[in-house]
Amino acid sequence: MDSSIIKKIIKGAALGAVAAASVFVFVSSSGGEIKADLHSADKENVRAAAVTVTTATSSAAASAAVTSAATSGSRSAAASVTSASGTVKTTAKTTAKTTAKKTAKTTSKTTKATAAKTTKKTTAKTTKKTTAASEEYIETEQELYNEDLYNEPQTEANYEYYEEEQPVTEAVTTAAPAVTTQPPVREQSETVDTQGGRTVINYAEMKGMWVSVFELQRLMWAGSEQGFRSGFEELCRNSRSLGINTLIVHARAMGDAMYESGLFAWSDFASGTVGRSPGYDPFRVITDVAHSYGLSVHAWINPYRCGSPKEMAEMPNGYLIKQWFNDPDKYPEYVQYSEFYGKYWLNPGIWSVRSLIVKGVQELVHNYDIDGVHIDDYFYPVPDNSFDEKTYKNYVDVGGNMPLADWRLSNCTATVKAIYDAVKAENSALMFGIAPQGNYENNYDYMYADVAKWIAETGFCDYMAPQIYFGYNNSRKPFLSTMQQWLSLPRDSSVSMMIGISPASIELNDEFYGDVGITAREVSDSFACGADGVILYRYDSLFAPSQGYAGRAANEAAALTRVLTE
Repeated sequence: MDSSIIKKIIKGAALGAVAAASVFVFVSSSGGEIKADLHSADKENVRAAAVTVTTATSSAAASAAVTSAATSGSRSAAASVTSASGTVKTTAKTTAKTTAKKTAKTTSKTTKATAAKTTKKTTAKTTKKTTAASEEYIETEQELYNEDLYNEPQTEANYEYYEEEQPVTEAVTTAAPAVTTQPPVREQSETVDTQGGRTVINYAEMKGMWVSVFELQRLMWAGSEQGFRSGFEELCRNSRSLGINTLIVHARAMGDAMYESGLFAWSDFASGTVGRSPGYDPFRVITDVAHSYGLSVHAWINPYRCGSPKEMAEMPNGYLIKQWFNDPDKYPEYVQYSEFYGKYWLNPGIWSVRSLIVKGVQELVHNYDIDGVHIDDYFYPVPDNSFDEKTYKNYVDVGGNMPLADWRLSNCTATVKAIYDAVKAENSALMFGIAPQGNYENNYDYMYADVAKWIAETGFCDYMAPQIYFGYNNSRKPFLSTMQQWLSLPRDSSVSMMIGISPASIELNDEFYGDVGITAREVSDSFACGADGVILYRYDSLFAPSQGYAGRAANEAAALTRVLTE
């Protein structure tokens, strides 16, 4: 089937939504795979769309692909990890070995936590949404996440050029019953900053939860700081009861901010209007409340993604991104529009763009009592040459000789390295984590994210959390073999591997919906195979699901609680 038809089938099913929900569906096409983040309560249309374009491949074939990736002609781990330092470790662990590990874990958690203090471990993030809302709210979420339809080049990109040089109605949800029992005391590996006595909370074994702008928007519609505080306290209680020890909280989703920033405009998720303050600083509340529950907080940012044309037009003047947007002749390709996503995108190949991103990280780690910084899989939006054609030509004109793909990889690596250095310069105890696509090959073929290099060498990240949002029976990327593929990659002893798991998939995927406890088993299997932690996408999927899913979400939460608190 023609890939453009595939995209229309999926998008059409999603746009017919009456309530918001999401899941990643990988389907085959002439151009490879397309990652679709669907939002729809019209499950039959969505499922039919997925079935229409899916071709079956066996789990054995997927496992074979894991082994052959290192020797394939396409970009793979092998090319990147051969330069790893002598401290590289391979974490393909046997079930027997990890069974012993899990037994030991229950008898020596304190020892493990103390040991982890001197190395590093902690957090991560994973992706995509689910929450019921009015049609207006649904359209907001649909618009934001349609960008996940990426595995093929755009054919009709209508790009514009842009730069700088710095000087809803209330969501209607049916909440799943919260677990009321007090959570057991978890091991807590605290490190104290000697520079000013700052306490940094991070865990040897991360059990994380992504808290997106959609959760924050729902809580902030209470309209007051006290209302938000009360809602976030409930979120922390529920997370703790589930067994969570780390929150990955959206701080910057689309070139804007969910906190008081001198570099980025207030997000419309905070107040309903781009650039307008909600009247208080939600991130101060977030860190204060989360820490009172012993929860680590990692600020989650999307470095390159910006808003829709409407949001960009509404952004107040005075911000670098808006300067770049307003004067594309002076700042060509600084901010590019992607018709594929319906969003603007910062160009990773421009130094001033990377500088702004890093300054934003410095602002966060210096001004807020966070415990880490987290980025996800939004790197390059598309593989099209037209996205950064002028920028690449400038590079070649001054003597650059890297092929386009290698040059793009190096640009993303430069950003990752600069963020890591900025985090550690503020406080070496702070963590920096990356949550790339769970489809390993996509990171190289479409996103230009050199994930193998970032974990095989020191100085790029403290942890990685691939978003493995697949079921055990996924025809292209079965959970077990995909997870094992990531765990088998060579990585430096300083880098932890978390696994991103998606309770959000319950609302749109037959396997997830019909198999109560599937995400709990994925958590158990991740630890059994040697993962250092897990991160769940996302909070509302379990505690404020779409209408009609409260019972199913409550059952999944109960299964997860048993596994995460054992």
